[in-house]
Amino acid sequence: SLTIQDFHCGEGADNSGVVTKMTTLNSSLKISIRNPATLFGIHVSSTPINLIYSEIPIASGE
Repeated sequence: SLTIQDFHCGEGADNSGVVTKMTTLNSSLKISIRNPATLFGIHVSSTPINLIYSEIPIASGE
């Protein structure tokens, strides 16, 4: 399940006075797996996520 705790959009200006549009998102992804096998385990891994806007990487996370 995907849970979004916080989502905000807004505008502001940086220190040089350039108008900037901003978006913030705080979310969690929960994955449930049932493994009835007694001989095999499940290994889960993930690559970091990258948030890209118009081919410009603007955020990353793990």
